[in-house]
Parts: sequence; C-alpha cells; structure tokens
Amino acid sequence: MEQDQIMKRVFSLIKSVALCCLLVLSSCKKPMENPESIDPIYSDLESERKIAQAAAEAEQKQIQELSAKLKAMEPRSTEKSQSLREISKHQHLLTTYKQQAEYFEIRRDQRKGFAREQYLKAFEAEKPWPNPDEFAEYKKIKQLRGASRSWDDRVPKTDRYNRKTADSGGKKEKASAESAPPSH
Repeated sequence: MEQDQIMKRVFSLIKSVALCCLLVLSSCKKPMENPESIDPIYSDLESERKIAQAAAEAEQKQIQELSAKLKAMEPRSTEKSQSLREISKHQHLLTTYKQQAEYFEIRRDQRKGFAREQYLKAFEAEKPWPNPDEFAEYKKIKQLRGASRSWDDRVPKTDRYNRKTADSGGKKEKASAESAPPSH
C-alpha cells in the first residue's frame, strides 16, 4: 500500500511537471512592448542627448557665474569688456549645445518609431533583432563624422618632394664619393 501511494505521488508529480512544460512551450510568443530598449542605436542617441543636455546646463551655470561677476565690475574697464566677450562665447556654446540636444532628441524619437516597425517585421519573420550589421554601419558613420577634416591630421608628413637643402645635398655627395672605388 505504501508503494502504491508513493507511485501515485511520483506519477502526479510527473504529470504536473509535464503539464507545466506543456503550458510553457505552448504559450504564444508575444512581441516586446518596448523594443527600442534593446536597440543599441537608440541607446547611443539617448546618451548623446544626455551629454549635450549636461553640457548646455554647464554652460548656463558658467554664464550665470560670469554675469554675477560682471555686475561687480567697474564700468568701462578692460576686465568688463573681456567678461562680456567671454559671456558671448559661452552663450554661443549654450545655443550650440541646446541645438545638439534637440537634434538628438528628434533623432531618438525617429529611431524609436523605426525600431518598433523593424522589430515587428523581424518578429513576424522570426529573424534576430537588432541587426548587428546596422549597428556596425552606424558606428562607422559616426566615426567618420567625428573624424578630423584637417589635411595635416590625415596625411602623413614626408620630405620626399621637398627641395634639398645645402646640408642634405652635401651629405649625399660625400656618401657617394666614399662608396665609389678610387680611380687611378
């Protein structure tokens, strides 16, 4: 009798485990509600927006500090004119950072809509998402946009086509004279 009860318990345990596994396996797949949360491009755009926003806030604080100092300065002094120029420079930077923050916010929102659309297409086609090739291309474009446009930074310096100076010409003549066999 005890064996019967043990067998019934084991059998009921096996049935319940099998039922749980069946329920888990047969449950329908649902698409993510926020697929942009795993999109690396969306995340990068958000971080760029935060960086620009923090820089704008720092410039705003700098302007406020300089304005407070400006009020204490004597009129028509050189320090006051220098401070005015510095405030103007910081206001220009503030405008630039605010524009960048707004740009990245707009791009982030566009990417959010695009990511949701592409995720649903990939989900229906049962393909992996996000596409790693797309992120690699994004990183390369970002690197190229941030690259220096100065010729001196990109092209290695060489003396190949420069004129020969008197010192360098003399050295070559000495070297060729030493290597030449003595003539009789």
